Amino acid sequence: MSKIKGNATYAKGDCVIYKSNGICTVSEIQQKSFAGETRDYYVLRSLFDGHSTWYVPLDSAELVASMSPVLSVDEVNAIIDASADCEDVWIDDFKQRTESFTEIIRGGDRARIMSLYKTLSLRKKEAEEQRRKLYVSDERTLHSAEKMIVEEFAYVLDIPRADVVGYISDRLDKMDA
Repeated sequence: MSKIKGNATYAKGDCVIYKSNGICTVSEIQQKSFAGETRDYYVLRSLFDGHSTWYVPLDSAELVASMSPVLSVDEVNAIIDASADCEDVWIDDFKQRTESFTEIIRGGDRARIMSLYKTLSLRKKEAEEQRRKLYVSDERTLHSAEKMIVEEFAYVLDIPRADVVGYISDRLDKMDA
């Protein structure tokens, strides 16, 4: 059994990104009863955290839309390449910045998340050079963006998570050469 989301079909064994939770495997599609209501669910298990499981009702267009296929190698490299010229997404107003950054993370667009990651990484480096720190909410957002980028890129590129930032830097350096 599988469920169509846009042009994608998810079946048992598929790897997907679910919200900001990282890469998950569709471990099964099953009927479950929660709060007395029986529905069909995708059962998603985190690829990197064996303890996390999510149940996504097949009839919830909003939640199913929060699932997206994992990128291809070409798509990952295109996102990295485009990040060389990506815009700085920093917003000086704290409240507006928090709302915007939350929207970027929730939106799941990896190119925008990469821009966010790059912006916050640079801001963190600048702050450290001035012996300061990022706001806690900016630090949390940086961590979320990095987790999303690192997990998916490591999986797609078949490299250890610890090597992803170096891979990105090396690829950008080769573009500059």
